[in-house]
Amino acid sequence: MGLRRVSTIRVAADGRWYDRIKAVECPPPNGNPITDFCSKLRHLKSLIKTSDWASSNSVQKYLDNLHKIQANYLDKIAADPMNPTLNANLKSVNTKITEFSSHLASWIIQRAKAKWLSHGEDDLKFLYAKIRARNSKKNSVTNLSSFGTSQQNNIQNIISHFQSIYNPPPLADMNLAQFPIGDTIDYTMASALIQQVTDAEIKKAVFSGSSSSAPGPDGAIIPKTILKTIRKLSSKFLFFGDIGTTHKLHMVSWDKVCLPKSCGGLGLLTPSALQFGFNCSLISRIYNFSTPLSRWLLKRYTSPWRPPPANASKFWRMLCVTASTAKPHFNFRITPLAPIAFFWDHWTSVVGLADSFHASLDAYVGEFINDKQWVLPLDLDPNISNSIKAIPIYEESKYCLLWDNTELGCFGSYVKVFHDNIPTSNWANHLWFKGCSLRYSAFAWFCLIGDLKTAEALKTRNIYIDSICPLCRLDSESSRHLFFECQYSFNIILKLIPQANSLLLRPNAPQFFDWLDDLNCNADMLHLHKLITCCSIYLIWKERNDRRYGGNSKC
Repeated sequence: MGLRRVSTIRVAADGRWYDRIKAVECPPPNGNPITDFCSKLRHLKSLIKTSDWASSNSVQKYLDNLHKIQANYLDKIAADPMNPTLNANLKSVNTKITEFSSHLASWIIQRAKAKWLSHGEDDLKFLYAKIRARNSKKNSVTNLSSFGTSQQNNIQNIISHFQSIYNPPPLADMNLAQFPIGDTIDYTMASALIQQVTDAEIKKAVFSGSSSSAPGPDGAIIPKTILKTIRKLSSKFLFFGDIGTTHKLHMVSWDKVCLPKSCGGLGLLTPSALQFGFNCSLISRIYNFSTPLSRWLLKRYTSPWRPPPANASKFWRMLCVTASTAKPHFNFRITPLAPIAFFWDHWTSVVGLADSFHASLDAYVGEFINDKQWVLPLDLDPNISNSIKAIPIYEESKYCLLWDNTELGCFGSYVKVFHDNIPTSNWANHLWFKGCSLRYSAFAWFCLIGDLKTAEALKTRNIYIDSICPLCRLDSESSRHLFFECQYSFNIILKLIPQANSLLLRPNAPQFFDWLDDLNCNADMLHLHKLITCCSIYLIWKERNDRRYGGNSKC
């Protein structure tokens, strides 16, 4: 066993890494291979620790030495200020200090840029951690090997001990040629990177994309505090028409308002529903379109149905949750070039596939297809092999990930799945029909969900008003009573819809809408009856307010 699998070591330009590895690797194995490999690693470690390497620590130590020399010359010049030799030497030392300070600053800046480019904004925490560590209180250290000495000596001994272990020895000659330059960009390419972007290039980048997608970043994670603020502003604007209003009461929650109309809401989309729809759309595009983003995500994470690793981003974790929720609606169609993960994607119903196959967990289905035929291991269980071979391979298929066994899903179908676990309402089509009036349907919706501020509803919130119905002055006021168990309101509906005379008892609003569905009439007449009912609810509620708060009645 050699050291050729140590792939993380980069060979320096001067070949010193290669020479040390070659020196360790050259002796043939002797005895147990594992023991020989461990001894070679120890030998390589000792060679690395005892070698002279260029580092920022060496530059810093050299700068400290220059500052000491500078202070020495300043003391001598203070005693003999006109000595030309001392002044010339001081000038030379100052020049070296300026030069190496610039090199040290450049070294640190380039290292910070490399960290930023590698880790992005998530790596800001290392900067603040350094600042907090430097500003923190000094911890008391006790050196058990030197009992009785001062604390300062203990600290200095500990620092010296670990410096001798981990820090390489300083360079004998501070020659800048020993410091590796690293990866650089060719001068001809650098000019193209720093030149100004023109308006024509911006227009080309914006309008050359797909007409079905908006330019800009495809998705982001909005903080929860911003989502709460958006909810508050949206609810105030919808219920009161003013986002600056305060201390006004509304009886229905914003979550219920944002439900689909079929579930008893108004069909407004929340940021969570929009994010779910976007995630489903992104999952579909990852599999069906080969883009730099899709290739990078599949290379890094293999599949959204694979458990995310510990270092996965928040966005990918959210994408995995969406994929798990919408899993019953995503269906795979096998094609030779499809990026379908063999072990993680639900392209087959075979159970225990990972226990039967001896393949990489990152393997794709296309690796087991050759010339439109399945190529499976010969020692595979016959039942599993027959089940896989029964799955057809589509050579000419355009898409490999379908939505409900159709081509591609639309955004509306994605959002609909977000509310799958919410029961549907049987009165939604009574309010939101073709030709409905938004004002009357909205008040009918308030009535059916219990948002009208009746005496019964206010009592549950510890607000007490006269509980007697102001229309009939007979029973307690509630939404069920006002529409249409109240004798006053029921007489109105009888005048407008004479067929209601067949009712034996005065119904409430949901019962009356159900009765309209059973009414033997054509579609136009049914829409007219629904419009009349919604209009009656609005006008009856207006009459109730006039009688209760205005002290007058119109009829």
